[in-house]
Amino acid sequence: MSAITDLVSELVRSANELVRLSDVGKRQLLTSASEKVSDLQEGACVAGMHKEIVGDLQSISLTLGIGKITNDQLQANLLDAAGALRMLHIAIDARRA
Repeated sequence: MSAITDLVSELVRSANELVRLSDVGKRQLLTSASEKVSDLQEGACVAGMHKEIVGDLQSISLTLGIGKITNDQLQANLLDAAGALRMLHIAIDARRA
């Protein structure tokens, strides 16, 4: 598996097991996802396509410890990030082929 595939799996698994993650773990996961989506956007030459997802992940990361986000919102955003990473990974692989 590639690092991207591993991160997608981790995002989906974590979205389904949020109660097991600490706020620090959630924040680290959100940071990793937003950085990887940003990196892949550049590699796929689709800058801005997933900019909203990156912004959402970053703002959620900032509000985690102060109770302004529900687990449902966090779960939805983690799954959105997993979907964005998957699509970007596919786009990059298609360009290589």
